[in-house]
Amino acid sequence: MSLSTMKYGCKVIMNLEAAAKKVMQIVLKWGTPGKDPNEDFITYVKCLDSSISKTNYILEDKKRHPNRNKTQKDKVKNDNSCETYDITLLLIFIKLYCLNMARLNDAAWSNDGDELENLLYQIKEARNNAMHESLEMKENEFKENTKKLREDLIATLTKAKERFSRSDAELKEEIEKLEVGMNKITNEPLDLDDFLRDYHSDLQDHTINRLADQLKQHPTYKKYVAPLDFLTTSKVSLNIENIYVKPKFMQGRPEGKAKDVEHLDLIKLVQGRPNQPKVLVVEGLAGSDEVNESSQKLIRDILDQMQGNPKCTVMITTRPEALQEGLQLIPSTYYWVEVELVGIPKGQREDFLHRYLDELHKTCPGTTPTPPTTYDINQRIKQLDVETKEHFRLPLNLSIVAILMYSWPDKMNRNTTQTELYSLIHELTLEKLDKRLIDNDLTKHFDRRTRLDKVENWLSALYCEMFIALTHDQLTLQEESVNKLRSKCDTLHLPPDKMMAAFMETRIVKTFRGCDLDCCSVPHKGFQERYGALYIIQGIKQLEKPEESGNVKQIMFSTPGICPIQLSKMQNLLQMLVGMIPHDWDSIMVKDVVNLLQEAGVNRRDQWLDVIEDTKCSEKVVKAIADHFPLPGASVNTWDENDPIEIKDGRIAAYEKLLYILPPTQVELDIDGDPASLNCLLASLDHHVCIEFKLWQTYYNPTEDIYPIVDQLLSKVQW
Repeated sequence: MSLSTMKYGCKVIMNLEAAAKKVMQIVLKWGTPGKDPNEDFITYVKCLDSSISKTNYILEDKKRHPNRNKTQKDKVKNDNSCETYDITLLLIFIKLYCLNMARLNDAAWSNDGDELENLLYQIKEARNNAMHESLEMKENEFKENTKKLREDLIATLTKAKERFSRSDAELKEEIEKLEVGMNKITNEPLDLDDFLRDYHSDLQDHTINRLADQLKQHPTYKKYVAPLDFLTTSKVSLNIENIYVKPKFMQGRPEGKAKDVEHLDLIKLVQGRPNQPKVLVVEGLAGSDEVNESSQKLIRDILDQMQGNPKCTVMITTRPEALQEGLQLIPSTYYWVEVELVGIPKGQREDFLHRYLDELHKTCPGTTPTPPTTYDINQRIKQLDVETKEHFRLPLNLSIVAILMYSWPDKMNRNTTQTELYSLIHELTLEKLDKRLIDNDLTKHFDRRTRLDKVENWLSALYCEMFIALTHDQLTLQEESVNKLRSKCDTLHLPPDKMMAAFMETRIVKTFRGCDLDCCSVPHKGFQERYGALYIIQGIKQLEKPEESGNVKQIMFSTPGICPIQLSKMQNLLQMLVGMIPHDWDSIMVKDVVNLLQEAGVNRRDQWLDVIEDTKCSEKVVKAIADHFPLPGASVNTWDENDPIEIKDGRIAAYEKLLYILPPTQVELDIDGDPASLNCLLASLDHHVCIEFKLWQTYYNPTEDIYPIVDQLLSKVQW
């Protein structure tokens, strides 16, 4: 964009900021007769006779003052003459303080017409539009724009002269000044540096005001979630306020110095450093605004711009695998603190599900059969054991559970893994899609088997494109990928819009030049990672020797169109991949994927336990992980935990299998639930040493029938 193409757009802004603003100043002056230029407006209107004065300030509410931001308040405080007021502030003052204006809520302000009120409103709109549109403009466009603006400004002065009973001589004088000013701007050469110097303040004020307005509206846009797009053709919006439960945050957990942090106190962690700008880094699993190629530049720009402002605090959220990249972006002059979003804590997960289900039944009745009774819901939630299973700490997983309970209440049980949750939601999506295809002209003549085969064929193409996008750190598919998927639909005689809408969401994105683009993206990165894992599984099934070592890595790294793969960003995909490996496949693939997980940075005990539980403690997986599992005081990987293995309720099943394989080590038991649940673990504890044994139920509910069980456990545990 060169100066030659920008100059006309700059001149439009100059005419608006000079000539148009001057006209509004004149209107304000004419409409407030008797006001001393050195007198503030509040003092002026308070002196008016309320019995005969016809200003909106008095007619509407004597105590009413205009809404103003800090910049406007400063101008009002320091400038009684209104010379520095912008067009927006001038219009506010005209509405409130000028005589004989239409009431504040009168349609005359916004309806098309040639009344003074509407002419003033159109001037403000012309100024706002000019600030948002591209500065590129052709000469003929500029001439047309200037001609219309000149006519509107003269019409405004003429109407103001009539409304406020000013003389013809005054009107003629002001029109002549207007003509001289606009001709000067129109005809003189423009230097861009001069323009930016003269209008920098106005452009900055306008940008700040518009951003402030948008930020105020932003929470309203984010107040609702729409989790059921694949279930109904209508938009389903659930109010977050009715679903929200307090999440759990921790500081220092990776270093073994974990402490809970109240979510409302997060910002306090970085306070107390008045001389430094500050950064709060919030790390969270699948579902956290991740540091990627696109966001890196934005983060770097923000941090660079804020370096000189010690009052500034920037908050960054990221997944664990991208954490180091995020930390490297923080300049040394910043003070930063890292916390971890653990998820929904025990004791609140059932409450979350109840809230979610209540909101679903309230918001979209009729999209499911007769709602189950409260008793049925309570029983089903209890059967899932969400309070102890670790993968249910993630809000996304609990949201999936709620959706499945709403639509397929009998599909889950206490043994349902995270991978199975994604599989079930995928099955539900396919079922709903098939019902739509039955009614579609393109597909209604196919039998069910044919329809499903065609859909699976198309999904294979989707999995590939999703994997490619994942390597590029993109949730949104590129235009080329979208065209490929649409072309695949044409080949298979499937309706493109129905297929895309079933697995992706379409959103409108504004380009730099102000154009609207329809973009297709997955609703959540977790789904994209699952599609990527399915792509690898399908690729291995097509190989002549799927059992050979190295197949997974070969498919991942040799797919056409991918970016150089960073394994650290593939942790979640690889974990899902382990859960998808068929039980009858050779253990070589399990070992390969587990080794890749270790290369990707999976090294903490809780990470390995998540993998074990996601595969229902498969013997092949447990054996493969045992070689990488960190032991007290032993640096098996880059991760070194010097504390004993701690076994909690939700990890009993995983440790039951793992402890048989691990060499003798120190163990702590920390059990909230029924002590009898430990019976299955005792045999695997035989060659380990228990250095601490906490049974909280015994502590809080010391009933007599518990003691025999406790005594029996204590007698069997090695000390």
